[in-house]
Amino acid sequence: MKSFDKLIKLVFIVMLFSPFISYYTFGVFRKENSTFYFQIIFNLFAIIYIITNFDTLKIEKYLIPFILYLLYIIIWNFYNGNFEKKGFFNASIRDPLATVFILLLISNLNFNEDFIKKSIKIFKTTIIISALVIFVQLINNNFLNPSEIYKLDLRDMQTVYTQRRYSIFGFIDLNEIGFSFIPIVALCISYLQRNKESLWVYLMLAGFTAIFTNTRYIMISYIIITFIIIVQNQNKLTATVKFSLMLFGGAIFFMVILSILNFDVTNWFYERLFSEGSIKNTTRYAALENFLIFFPNAVLFGTGVHLTVEIELASRFSGSSQIHVGYLAHLISYGIIGSIFLFTGWLLFLKKLYLNAKHTRFWGAFFAFSIFLFSNTTLVSYSFYSYGLIFAFVFDKYFVDQAKLNPQNN
Repeated sequence: MKSFDKLIKLVFIVMLFSPFISYYTFGVFRKENSTFYFQIIFNLFAIIYIITNFDTLKIEKYLIPFILYLLYIIIWNFYNGNFEKKGFFNASIRDPLATVFILLLISNLNFNEDFIKKSIKIFKTTIIISALVIFVQLINNNFLNPSEIYKLDLRDMQTVYTQRRYSIFGFIDLNEIGFSFIPIVALCISYLQRNKESLWVYLMLAGFTAIFTNTRYIMISYIIITFIIIVQNQNKLTATVKFSLMLFGGAIFFMVILSILNFDVTNWFYERLFSEGSIKNTTRYAALENFLIFFPNAVLFGTGVHLTVEIELASRFSGSSQIHVGYLAHLISYGIIGSIFLFTGWLLFLKKLYLNAKHTRFWGAFFAFSIFLFSNTTLVSYSFYSYGLIFAFVFDKYFVDQAKLNPQNN
């Protein structure tokens, strides 16, 4: 079955070109994005792998809550009529099923150094292209802009200070720049630092991309992953000095770029970063208010749907389309029971990545998944089936395997 393993790894490498694949499948041909097709392919691979390797199949403990969550969602889909309305493989089933299968595959495969080096080369190229594209989008907002396809409300996107930008990732998903690009950067800088290679150019280009997305959680996520430089370095004092110099150099770099673009920082600050003026005016504050109203009506099992008519109307009244905090939205949708399954899976997985990072001294995967968990304080996404996050788990598996083979190097 070595040839089958090679085929799976080849498709993993192809997955790294998701932004360009989605541009054609979704942007040009108006079909599904690349994630949909990769889910089908890897689900098929996983089924074949399970059948052919059943006797030696390894099921990690953190997978158990995810499997229970999948069963819970399947039961709800029978009860709420989703199967009749949307088919058996609707999105609420497809994402958790694909997540279990991809994690099962990764935990049972072995990735070699050549695979990792190829991935890093593609990461570097992706970071460079992402910065170049977002620079062009600053000048020409229509360049690779998927807003029309998603039928977005453009009323809050009228100026250079408020326009959301997605670089090359928008045709996969509007949050893909947070769930794939940021994890890719985390993996890249963690790998380069661990191998004592230069990382500053990629860090600066990634920062440029993150800031000019005009998306606050991505800016904060970028700041969080830069702390890899300190956490991963055994000499914390040296790392802190380097980090401070990086911040100083980065500030100069961005001031030069902003002056070239005639970008008014003050306008940007008030129009985008603090456009609400007060936390009470934010959709996240409104999400808490709506949560306190609707959660008591469905504490144990939830409503079984993402949005009820009442919740949608209440959310729109407060200026949003939903309960705009992932944890709160999930508690309402699937109650304490469903949330225990999902949140326990997330926490067990985070714990595993943390313990692995301490052992291998590779912190990229832990930070990448931490960003996903952080993002759900400001948006709603229960699925971490994004190619950047998937590769975080691949890299974690590689370094754990290497640590077992070469314990003296850790």
